[in-house]
Amino acid sequence: MSLDTLLDGKYLVVTGGSSGIGKEIVEQASYAGAKVLFTYNTGDNRALEIAGRTGSDSLKLTLGDQDSTRMFLTIISKQIDYFIANAGMELSGDLRKHTYDKINSVISANLTGNLYLLQELIIGQHMAQNGQIAVIGSIAADGNHDQLAYSSSKAGLRAAIETLSRYDSSVKRQNLGIKLIEPAFVRTGMTERFLPVIERLVRKKGGDQLLQEFRDRFVMEPKDAASRILNLTTDQNVVGVRQIPEFANLHRIRETYF
Repeated sequence: MSLDTLLDGKYLVVTGGSSGIGKEIVEQASYAGAKVLFTYNTGDNRALEIAGRTGSDSLKLTLGDQDSTRMFLTIISKQIDYFIANAGMELSGDLRKHTYDKINSVISANLTGNLYLLQELIIGQHMAQNGQIAVIGSIAADGNHDQLAYSSSKAGLRAAIETLSRYDSSVKRQNLGIKLIEPAFVRTGMTERFLPVIERLVRKKGGDQLLQEFRDRFVMEPKDAASRILNLTTDQNVVGVRQIPEFANLHRIRETYF
């Protein structure tokens, strides 16, 4: 079944929809006929431009802030068919850059903020019966280069979604499909700081040929990642943890390419 058929007339909500993968999700879902609401944290003018161009609605949301989350939930006017938790923060650098405040900010945005939002969505029955929830993780959950806090937050998301999708009684009663989608390396503003470092390591190990192989297999443009995410989100047979590309494993990638 095509995405146009699956999305036409459906209500899709995505967090972090004003840039990167999220912006592409907003555009593709809107053009496929979905009614889209996206959240953003910064960049009011950019969000307004995207909303106006795609016919979607936008709303400012601070993940991890209870008042902001509750206000967001009161805005939702009907039950959600597809919810994509895409928003998050990245923090690269060695231990000297991982101060207490920065670690706390990343964990709050990526992990506790998402878990609280999912809890309120599910308990408050904001999802339609048979609704699909996709949380965007990362293969960095296996421990990425100089990303202590980020990798920790993504590993926590992986464990949480495994628990929700398998055991939660509220999820089962509403027959919700919950999945964690872990892309490999996507070229976005969030990855522009650490992806060039990894590519230099690949070139150092095997030259331009190995670097091209690495890019072909594990580096994606936001448009391609968004398309894969939407296909997995709308597939009711997909639950639990999925990687893009399938079975991507950072440990094996590191051994082969870094």
